Amino acid sequence: MENMSVGVKKVSIQRNSVLINVENISIQSVFLQKRKSEQLIECAFLLENKQLIVTIPNDLNRGRFDLYIQINNSEKSIRRIKYSDILKKDVPDRYFKVVENLSNDTYVYFTMDGHIAVEVINKDNNGHFNQFSGKLTVDKVFRNASGSIKLYFNTSHRFNNLSVLLMEKDNDKCQTISFKAQDTNVFIHEEFLSLKTPHLIVFKYIHNGVFQSRWLDFNKWLSDEITTIGVENMMIDFHTGKLSLDFSIDATIPLLNLELIVRNRNTREEVTSVNTEGNLTHCVINYHDFPLIEESKEEFLNETYDGNIFDFLVRPILTWLPTINYCVRLNYNELLEDEYWFKRSDQITQLVMMYKTKIGKLAARFAYLPIESYEHYRNLLSNKEVYQLHTNKTKTLLVSEYIDKAQDTGLSFFKYMVDYHSDEFDTYYVITEHSKDLPNLANYMKHVVFFRSVKHVDLVMSADYLAHSHSSIYAFPFNSIRMNKVRLEMKKIFLQHGIMGVRDLSNLYNNDPLFTNKIIVSSDREKKIAINQMGYQVEDVVLTGLSRFDRLIQHRNDDDKKLKKKILIMPSWRKGQNELTDEDFKKTIFYQTWEKMLNNKEFISLIKENNLKVNFYLHHNFQKYTHLFSSDLVKFIPEGQYSVQNLLISHGILITDFSSVGLDFSLLNRSVIYYNFDNSFNLEELEKVHFLPGPIISNQDELLMTLQKTIKRPKLKWKYRLYQKKNLYKFTDQSANERIYKVLDEKL
Repeated sequence: MENMSVGVKKVSIQRNSVLINVENISIQSVFLQKRKSEQLIECAFLLENKQLIVTIPNDLNRGRFDLYIQINNSEKSIRRIKYSDILKKDVPDRYFKVVENLSNDTYVYFTMDGHIAVEVINKDNNGHFNQFSGKLTVDKVFRNASGSIKLYFNTSHRFNNLSVLLMEKDNDKCQTISFKAQDTNVFIHEEFLSLKTPHLIVFKYIHNGVFQSRWLDFNKWLSDEITTIGVENMMIDFHTGKLSLDFSIDATIPLLNLELIVRNRNTREEVTSVNTEGNLTHCVINYHDFPLIEESKEEFLNETYDGNIFDFLVRPILTWLPTINYCVRLNYNELLEDEYWFKRSDQITQLVMMYKTKIGKLAARFAYLPIESYEHYRNLLSNKEVYQLHTNKTKTLLVSEYIDKAQDTGLSFFKYMVDYHSDEFDTYYVITEHSKDLPNLANYMKHVVFFRSVKHVDLVMSADYLAHSHSSIYAFPFNSIRMNKVRLEMKKIFLQHGIMGVRDLSNLYNNDPLFTNKIIVSSDREKKIAINQMGYQVEDVVLTGLSRFDRLIQHRNDDDKKLKKKILIMPSWRKGQNELTDEDFKKTIFYQTWEKMLNNKEFISLIKENNLKVNFYLHHNFQKYTHLFSSDLVKFIPEGQYSVQNLLISHGILITDFSSVGLDFSLLNRSVIYYNFDNSFNLEELEKVHFLPGPIISNQDELLMTLQKTIKRPKLKWKYRLYQKKNLYKFTDQSANERIYKVLDEKL
């Protein structure tokens, strides 16, 4: 989008609205464009008395957005709004909070060239997001005999009206310090920089008429002066969980100490440790102190797939510049172990799994094993005869979805294999012991193995095959180099859990022998995606259809008269909105649209006149908000009461936005209506390639008209059946499981 601008003389903020003085402009629309995804979000606006009032939406996801106006219907008439006078103010005075909720804050701010923009930030961990116009690189640092520190900058900026401040690392508190300036050299006496805690050094000045606020970046200089800080050795105390690290250091400037920092990648929270015994190459930190996303109940830890990821950094504390907040991430050392176990309690052992990130840095994840499973695992590793005994056996197949789920392609294929091929394969389903989905495995419990049990460890070390609906790692008790060797040797088939759309999925399911060996697809279109976008070889992409399709097609000829009276509303979720409080969720477009729909008088009349049964089922991530919706005629289905497939089979019409259930529902040859009320999904692009098996509706009036017509003719239209045959599922039989079995038996 072209960045042409309209200059304005005055902008002010009132609550969640931006008030802009405009002259002789007729405005067609106002919208925000998200910078990374380029998603467009329309804004409500009012234009009166030469003042444009723009309301900022209260349910934006985290990120940065640019504000645009459209003067007429031409794309060339799209403009940004520029308010140059604001640039004379300090950077913090260019930010205005307009929306606040439990987890996010929304600010209207002005860019460095004066354009109006919006930023949505994490309320708790936002750093100094509104304090700086950028960084200023320090190219060289010198110290003279009198204790004066000279900072040299290779920059075109001129430091007019310069002031120098020290800002605390975790808040915006500042103190002004004395200095001398000569061109691009700034001199500060070391007494002002001798604070023991890390601070940011901040320059505030005017350059080309624009007020600048920049933090000093010492990385370039320090990376030249400190060539190596690495981990040479690592040990953990099994009984206390204390981790000891030994460092190697190569530096040309004097170091006073090292501060070890462990940072949670999700929350940005940190725990630090500084050696107080004078040995700067050795540090100890306790794993019990690591900052966690949330604490799981102790009795269910072994059924938890821990989402915490920890990065390891060090801050070199310089002898004559101890206040500098310079951190470097530690590199991974290939010579070190990756499994560090300690006794968390009398029942649980905890694994600290060290691993190498994509950029070669050191990181860690947690896993938990019951004591008896851990001891069995260690016994298998130390007793070669026992291990060899487990590797000489008949064919064993493990099947998995998520660690606590049994309701998708994994479940369908598992039941098929137990029912029809038990003479060839010992088939086991991996699931947590207290999963809510265990009733779905009734009558098959002899073939169920509980996640992280002794039997699970045993089977993982000895199984030949794995059929997985999601990541293959969910079938394993934990992740480590040793477990990955076992996973690599296992013959794996990726069952998938949905039909692939047109977006690039290579970052999730790309060709990787550790992830899988064969991938299941349902159409020639999908096969091309797997080969061209995800890097699979032709022989590793198998067109069979998803295992759960067999049961759907079995119900294609169910009684239309009963089903057409049953409507299922099943929208997807919105990223970030699952973290809102009830009150904030009620302010979202998602809630307000569906609540308005459920209580629409025409919709209520339609239900009564046609004797309809309407069920409303929220996505897993939104289930906790079910109680906020109200209707005397619509039933709200709680998660777990029915499987998703049973819900689809028992209804005649589906209304969704872009949940993948729409594709499955169409295989029943029943009508799907896509209600794209907030443009969160690029459905028009999917419609162009004949991917969606139903009409796209953008407003409630059109939705009700379409629904009224569909009730009379609930069968899937022929044009959508043709789309389905070409782009969704090539087959019309009930033999997907049989085809998948043949891949397992003949091609792996």
